[in-house]
Amino acid sequence: MNYVTKRSSPCIGRSHAYCIVRAALACGKLIRPKLCSQCGFEGKIEAHHQDYSRPLDVSWLCKKCHAPLSKLAQVHKRRQGRYPPVPKRGHK
Repeated sequence: MNYVTKRSSPCIGRSHAYCIVRAALACGKLIRPKLCSQCGFEGKIEAHHQDYSRPLDVSWLCKKCHAPLSKLAQVHKRRQGRYPPVPKRGHK
């Protein structure tokens, strides 16, 4: 896979950004740290994208620190109208 370090299409999706990170990890262009950059937890560390159009610009976080950030990003995008509203339970 040929990954790109510069900004590519502004419409780059989440799954495409993850593929680019996996490829960069596999060939050694990115190195996954052993510690969470936010809390210092040692264990499974995940890549967090602030902006999917910059796929190699990631923060390395544990699951506990990553989950709230991802949730906040979704709420922010919904408020901007970039995600459809979440359907309420019991309503169709």
